[in-house]
Amino acid sequence: MNPIIFRQGVCDPHIHVFQDDDGSAYLIVGECRLPAPCNCYFIARLNDDMVSLAEPLRPIEYRGNPCPEDKPSIHKYGGRYYLTHSSFYAISDSVYGPYHYVGNTGCNIDHGSFFTYHNQTYFASGGMDNPNRYLRASYLAPCHYRAGGGIVIDQKIMEYGCGQYDAAWDKIKAEWYFSASRECKKELADRSFAVELKKGENLSFPNIANVEKNTKIQFCGSAQMPGKASVIEIRENDAEGEILGICEIGYAGPETKTGIYECNLSAQGRERR
Repeated sequence: MNPIIFRQGVCDPHIHVFQDDDGSAYLIVGECRLPAPCNCYFIARLNDDMVSLAEPLRPIEYRGNPCPEDKPSIHKYGGRYYLTHSSFYAISDSVYGPYHYVGNTGCNIDHGSFFTYHNQTYFASGGMDNPNRYLRASYLAPCHYRAGGGIVIDQKIMEYGCGQYDAAWDKIKAEWYFSASRECKKELADRSFAVELKKGENLSFPNIANVEKNTKIQFCGSAQMPGKASVIEIRENDAEGEILGICEIGYAGPETKTGIYECNLSAQGRERR
């Protein structure tokens, strides 16, 4: 077993474990050097016992940001490896790097990491928003990926809270879904995000407050083909639940254009606009 030994002058080390698609697991270590000015990251593959090192720790080459912070984590999306620290992130084609700095999500600057659940990717972090710096809050927000690999963290839903919704909000964005048949988010030409569903696929938005039957629900969207409407069924509880409404979505033009359609939330049949 290869032990981890920190040299003199290192304080507050941070450790993260990442498991790749093929089952290989890696230990990522971030160290806060004393004195400043910079922190360093190290990586090593773990043995199958997930405790011992299969190889010595090696430095991670980090390009573009001269002084990364001391709380790294790695996750994978779209075949790329993301090395994140606080609200900053860098991207590589290899888990070992080199990682190229991309930017700052502008989200919480405390310790954070990413995970995927029910085909939605989340950013989880702490937050020092209490009077005492040692008492930290916890935050969770869905994040979306641009076509070029950039990360967008939806801070508005972070304020609302994940997995719960309110019909009194101005809007509930489709990409805020709690679960989906598959990951179906896409970036549009105007750099906003939308979801693309195929026949038989579904999204789930549980725990919606202030919803009553015989009220209206509006959808902003477009069918994929001219002359052929798409049909959205609104069901209670799950995909097999009682139908509360059916809305036909017409073709509204090119990909970035959408129309507004509405139906009554009731089990009385189909409404069309």
